[in-house]
Amino acid sequence: SMENWRWAVRLFSSDARDLIGANSALGVCGEHGHWGVALALLQSAVLKRLHPDAVSSTEVMSSLERCCHWKSVLAMLPRSILASCSTDVRDRQKYTCAIVACSSASFWEKAVELFEEMAVLRFLDSISLNAVLESFSFSATAWSN
Repeated sequence: SMENWRWAVRLFSSDARDLIGANSALGVCGEHGHWGVALALLQSAVLKRLHPDAVSSTEVMSSLERCCHWKSVLAMLPRSILASCSTDVRDRQKYTCAIVACSSASFWEKAVELFEEMAVLRFLDSISLNAVLESFSFSATAWSN
């Protein structure tokens, strides 16, 4: 429900003991598009020395993507993923999240660039392919107006 994210934030703020609780709160905020709260929770987790991980950053990126903050999503996508040839599922989700954000913003060039990086990493899936294809559709609509 709509109140779940507030409850999760209150619980995390009052009794944050582990990263699992922090990630759960980040996930609930992300589901409801509360990217500002998610970023604040991520910062709070860092201050509480909970050492946010790939799950944490993916949850925040997902929240930002839902609200079309594609520049922030791209800023959170570490280029080290490409350099290390990571195969982590969360890294795949980060790329897909960034492609969806770029697609929603009609930024097809960047969506294609990220898709090509995913191909190098062998991360390709139907979700990322559909997002890239949609980016062309959004761009065509913008051009026709």
